[in-house]
Amino acid sequence: ARRLGHPKTIARRPDPVRLDLCLPIPSGDWWVEGVVREHLASEHAPVFYVENMLANALFGLLCWRAIFAAIPGAFFHPFHRGPADLY
Repeated sequence: ARRLGHPKTIARRPDPVRLDLCLPIPSGDWWVEGVVREHLASEHAPVFYVENMLANALFGLLCWRAIFAAIPGAFFHPFHRGPADLY
């Protein structure tokens, strides 16, 4: 646009939507995330509690070939979950 002499247009980001909830705590063994998950879930829009598992799983899939490459000495026991130098 600048090469054609048009002014640069800056897209305005919408303000984030804030949702304040005041939910009753059900009896039994519940945690805050579980109560909110149950409140927000519906038949057509299920809610999943993943916390840090999703990022770790996607990173593991992205790096799978490099982590589990057949390098001599990386796996010296058949029950290893990862290469010896991973941690």
